[in-house]
Amino acid sequence: MTIIGAPIALAGLLVWLTLTLATFVFSAYYIGRLLFRGNQPPVVKALFGGVILIVALHIPWLNIAVWAAMVFFGLGAQLLEIHNRKPWRRDRPESAITPPPPFAASTTVEGHAVTQA
Repeated sequence: MTIIGAPIALAGLLVWLTLTLATFVFSAYYIGRLLFRGNQPPVVKALFGGVILIVALHIPWLNIAVWAAMVFFGLGAQLLEIHNRKPWRRDRPESAITPPPPFAASTTVEGHAVTQA
């Protein structure tokens, strides 16, 4: 159990630590996106959000709530992004997934097959 469990626990700890440290960037970008609704570059949004987070993290007692919100929202955003980028997930329109109805008339218009129900 120690030979297998210790490396798995260490790998899990490193993944959790990396994701937790990256929550600052995700949270800073989100705050910047809330402030700037225009066409500013993402770096500008993240920088302004980061400045706001740094200032909020230096205020006593408020820093605990800001840190907790930053970790929860940042981890949630990261996990949603990881979930959306699964390699086996295909973003196809609904019409591409459902087959045409049976006994549908099919014609060709300018080289494209057109199915009529």
